[in-house]
Formats: sequence, C-alpha cells, structure tokens
Amino acid sequence: IHMCVGSPGDERKALEPFTELGKIDMQVGVEMGEKGKVKVNGSFQTNVPNIYAIGDIIDGPMLAHKAEDEGIAVAELIKTEAPPVAMFSIWPPLQIQKELWITNGISWQRQAVMERARKPKTSILGRWNDNSIASAFVAKSGDVAFLHALVVDKNFRRQGVARALMRHAGQWATKHNCAKLMVVTTETNSAANSLYTSLEFQLVNKYHYRIPEA
Repeated sequence: IHMCVGSPGDERKALEPFTELGKIDMQVGVEMGEKGKVKVNGSFQTNVPNIYAIGDIIDGPMLAHKAEDEGIAVAELIKTEAPPVAMFSIWPPLQIQKELWITNGISWQRQAVMERARKPKTSILGRWNDNSIASAFVAKSGDVAFLHALVVDKNFRRQGVARALMRHAGQWATKHNCAKLMVVTTETNSAANSLYTSLEFQLVNKYHYRIPEA
C-alpha cells in the first residue's frame, strides 16, 4: 500500500501530492495520472495488481480522514482476497479427502450417504500448494444444489479457504443448471454460520430432534 500525506511546501504545487519519498514504488511501473497522482480503480488498486494507493496520492479531497477511511477499506479488501488455493471437482472422492472428513468429524456413515446419493454429484478438493487442505460434497436435487461436509484442515483455517470452496461450489451448481445452492448447519457452528452469513445466504428453515422420555 502506498500512502501519501500532504503536499510539497511550494505554494505553486499546493494541490500536487508529495511523492518524492515514494519514487522507488513508481519505478515498478505504477501508472500515473494528472498532477502526479496515481491512477487507481474502484478498489484503490493500481495497474500493478499487488500495489494499492490511498490518501493524497490519488484523486479526491486531500483530507486526513479520507486517507484513514481508505486505509481501512484497502485492509479489508486485502484480507478478503482469495488465498493461493486451487479447487477441483472430483468423483469419487480421493482417499485424502476421506481422511480429512474423518479427522474433522465426518463419519464413515455420513460418507456412505454421499456414495448412495444420485448423480449429478461431486466432491470438492482444495489444495494449497502441495497440501490437500479442504473437502466438501455437493449433489443436485431438482434445481437445487446441496452442499454437505465442508471441512478445512485446522492449520489453514481463517485464511479464506472455505470461502474459495463455496465459490467453486456455486460455479458447479451454475454449470449444472441449479437455481440455488443450499447448506445445512447447526446453530452452534458459529464459524459456518458466520461464513454463510457473510456470503449472503438466507435462513429458510430450522428443525430439531426430540429425545423421547424413557
């Protein structure tokens, strides 16, 4: 992130950003606009994908609170960028996926349900470099795709992996002419509920089991 505060002392350049200390950044090919300001898109990203610019160095009022708000916005954008993970649709699931499920509480019995489900269906494998770190199951019923058994290795959580997997599941659903993608989770699974809420999933139903009295 490149941030410029203030303008040169020369009154003749009062409306120009003070970029002398940032020339080293400019040497990597960042595109400049009028009056020495950096060109950015609506997400404060320059023409160099991994360089962002905020504050007085870009168009807009040269105000301190503006730069502060832009800094917060860019930090949020960077935090939610997709991780370096690749997703694959695979059927039948690989052994490493079955082990991931078992490690994360998806029993053999639940995996057997996946086997019995009618096609079209798929498992989704997430790989981070050479590591298999996520797995899920998706099946189509009518015009709805149902996602089940989404798990992420504990060493790779909170890094956007589940979000990337959900995006891949949505693409699979679209490819198979599904109008909706549905998920089921428990109320106590706060991580899953937070993920689905952030992806703008809507709650459509609740159910519970009753244990009969002895």
